[in-house]
Amino acid sequence: MKQVLRAAGLLGALAVVAVVTTGVPAAPVLAHAVIAPQTAPRTAPVPTTVTEPPPPAPRLATEVEQAVREVVDGAELGLVVFDRGTGAVLTELNPDQRFHSASVVKLLIALDVLDDAGEDLDQRTHDRLHDMIAASDDGIASAFWVAQGGPELVTRVAERLGLRDTQPPADPGQWGDTLLTAQDVVAVYRHVLDDADARDRELLLTALAGADRIAADGFDQYFGIPDALSGAHWAVKQGWMRSRSEVALHTTGLVGADQRYVIALLTSLPAATSWTRAADAVTAGVGALTAALPKAL
Repeated sequence: MKQVLRAAGLLGALAVVAVVTTGVPAAPVLAHAVIAPQTAPRTAPVPTTVTEPPPPAPRLATEVEQAVREVVDGAELGLVVFDRGTGAVLTELNPDQRFHSASVVKLLIALDVLDDAGEDLDQRTHDRLHDMIAASDDGIASAFWVAQGGPELVTRVAERLGLRDTQPPADPGQWGDTLLTAQDVVAVYRHVLDDADARDRELLLTALAGADRIAADGFDQYFGIPDALSGAHWAVKQGWMRSRSEVALHTTGLVGADQRYVIALLTSLPAATSWTRAADAVTAGVGALTAALPKAL
């Protein structure tokens, strides 16, 4: 009890001292200290860096065009190189210009057959599709073309994949006259890689990567991508046809171990152009891309 009184007296004395010294009444003493909540100091927001994919390189496309025309004057080109690593077009030239597809349309034929077959794809159809792509077999392509309704299959696949500029041939019996653009061809390959059923993807990629050097009709398919990028992993569908008005020669496919680059180089050359010269021109065009595809080589 005496200790309590001493404490009370001490507190009173301190209060008197505070009043005399400062002239301000002392704050009451609380049993528990109340600590005001502390607010974390505000910091400036960390800026978010958004990496935009690089724009297409027009100079590179011009170099491809020059390389082709140095071999065959008067050549017309459609080019798109898509980089799956950046998700952007690396370079392009006349991406929406239409060309006669020649055998590149076999990609559309295969996709339509696979879509119809679904889970019921039999081994014989599987093997025929492989040969149609790897050996570019025209007989198999013609049989599928008729069975799938000819021009109707082009319309179906174009609508399903969103191919804006692809058109069926004017003559229903001429599948090689289907009209394609470089950007639509790239869209087909991207569909195979990103959206197709895993079984269908494996079939098509195996056939594309296993393209025979000599096609079923005796044509040497190793021009363009296979010749110019011989040290790279590639999977290709080539196209060739001759008419009274032109020689059409196309090299299209995937380049790189991880299929990083999708390339479509479509060409229309003067009708008098020899096959050897045409192949040299397309190979020279792809060769102009070499320095820009370091991850593929």
